[in-house]
Amino acid sequence: MLEYVLSVSNLRTFELFRLLGEAAPNHGIQLEDYALQVYNFCAGLPGVDKDELRDRILYDWLGMVKGKNMPDFLKNPGNRRKQVLEIARKQLGREPGRYETAVLLSGKGIYVDSGDRDPVTGLYRVCSYN
Repeated sequence: MLEYVLSVSNLRTFELFRLLGEAAPNHGIQLEDYALQVYNFCAGLPGVDKDELRDRILYDWLGMVKGKNMPDFLKNPGNRRKQVLEIARKQLGREPGRYETAVLLSGKGIYVDSGDRDPVTGLYRVCSYN
């Protein structure tokens, strides 16, 4: 998400961090609420496409916490999600968790392989397909 925001906003890294820190303080706030603050701040930057930003935050969210406690602005119930769930079930050989699948606004389906976690970063592998 940061790479995208930096590339389209033409802000320097620490300038973005400073502005984000002023606009979205994260002391004593739940991660779901902070994610919304970050989204709202970044969506207001020049050159940032709100749909692309949302998709990138959703992708990061799944890789970080397997979709648990997903903020409302990232949720996308519906028929297309059922299709992603079915593909994830076949690929993983198990039933994915409730929020381990999602559909990006671009139409791409994504799901978490919770059995594949990077030992260094702690992030889960997010799989995608068109």
